[in-house]
Amino acid sequence: IAFPVVEIEDSEVDVLKETTSYVAGVTDASVEGRTDLYDVFVNTSTGQISIAPDAKESFAMGKLHKDIAKHMVQCAEGDEATEEQIIKEISKKTTELLNNLRSLATETEDGSHVIQLETLKERKMAAATESFLFSLAACEGLVEV
Repeated sequence: IAFPVVEIEDSEVDVLKETTSYVAGVTDASVEGRTDLYDVFVNTSTGQISIAPDAKESFAMGKLHKDIAKHMVQCAEGDEATEEQIIKEISKKTTELLNNLRSLATETEDGSHVIQLETLKERKMAAATESFLFSLAACEGLVEV
């Protein structure tokens, strides 16, 4: 689901559109106008975060969202940071988030580990955070269907 660098060519756009969930890195600023390609757009050059009109209701940003986006922007702001260092730092933050999410999983009868919405609700998180984490769990295959 991770596409570190995507050139906006028809073949790559088709791959993205066929993928249900993805994170894509782009260098072409015109992508911000292509709301058919994203729900959330983080412009690391300007520090701006854009939500596609169709996704606004689903993406009410909570503290977790803002912290992640802020971290991404801070990584990109350093003049000395190379693209490779930025990618590694974002990867590290992503791994940390996924490990924290997996720690909330419960074991099922067949031995698999899944995230249950009830478990998230018990933690009394903000609704936006709860929704985000459950959606992330679904994207990572951690939800029983």
